[in-house]
Amino acid sequence: MEVSICKYHEWEEGAKQLIETYVSSGFAILLLGERGIGKTRLAEYAKSVLEGKKIKSNFVHVNCAQFSENITLAESLLFGYVKGAFTGAHKDTDGYFQQAGDNGILFLDEIHTLHPVVQQKLLVALQTSKD
Repeated sequence: MEVSICKYHEWEEGAKQLIETYVSSGFAILLLGERGIGKTRLAEYAKSVLEGKKIKSNFVHVNCAQFSENITLAESLLFGYVKGAFTGAHKDTDGYFQQAGDNGILFLDEIHTLHPVVQQKLLVALQTSKD
């Protein structure tokens, strides 16, 4: 599902209805809009919808700009790593996908700043079902 938004008051009701419909479906939701438009607020609303449905979920907010030029760091943080995978990997570590969990929300902010290689891996991860 894709939600393109303009101004908070213009999209609030329609976007909230879409979130209420799709948030517990397991589908990835792509929020598009200019900086400062309220995408974070909408993602937080999605979390509250899950809580209202008594669905236990984690909310993991990641600013992808923090590792935009470091492919290895981005992959390690997003997907996790196993002990010994690189120098300093002293234990298995869950990535942000695992931290969000099956019913959780992984909000990837500033995703356009990620290296194209990492963006491609994200696309594959989102398109690949565990079922």
